[in-house]
Amino acid sequence: METAILRESRAMNIDLSGHTILIAENEPLIAMEIADALQSARASVRTAATVHDALQLAEDPAISVAIIDMALGRETALALCSRLAQRGVPFVIYTGYPHIPAGYEPAAVLQKPAHPTAILRAVAALISKIL
Repeated sequence: METAILRESRAMNIDLSGHTILIAENEPLIAMEIADALQSARASVRTAATVHDALQLAEDPAISVAIIDMALGRETALALCSRLAQRGVPFVIYTGYPHIPAGYEPAAVLQKPAHPTAILRAVAALISKIL
């Protein structure tokens, strides 16, 4: 029990202020949970439930990192991954699918369901690499 408490308190020390995170997730409750975790670490959050909306938001130069569900409704997020890679924006794939298509290697992969702390740590690790 003490280890779990210690891990949780370390997650609360993550400070993402000054960073904008794109969340591409079509399940509203999952998107809200991720957004809440990121906002608790003082990040700005932009959310999209469709590939079309996510591609529009991906053009924002303030985006530091993206968290992407590979299946956004009936579409895959491959075009979004490609666009972010072209722009040099690192991204985390947060998915229930076991395989990521070749050529779309994200900076990190988290399998659903993941604890919000794991998501925060993944984002913080990516941000530390780009600073």
